Amino acid sequence: MTESISITWHIDDVRCMCPILTKDEASEVLVYLDRRHDAGIGINWDVIDMAIQSVCEEKYNLFESLSPSEREKAEKEFENEYISS
Repeated sequence: MTESISITWHIDDVRCMCPILTKDEASEVLVYLDRRHDAGIGINWDVIDMAIQSVCEEKYNLFESLSPSEREKAEKEFENEYISS
């Protein structure tokens, strides 16, 4: 019988939403989520997106303003970093 479960979010989950964030910035987003999430809603991709906007507004806006090719480049750089680690 299972008596409890734990769902884990990682800095890479945060960075896949906004790959121009540093690991430290993504960690700040996780701390924010841990301290401020609504237990009735939980943590999901939309909540992570809003947390990034709150914690790293400047970088979030920068990423959102990138052209599709610039976004793709940033995403590929994140993927390469993720694969090599």
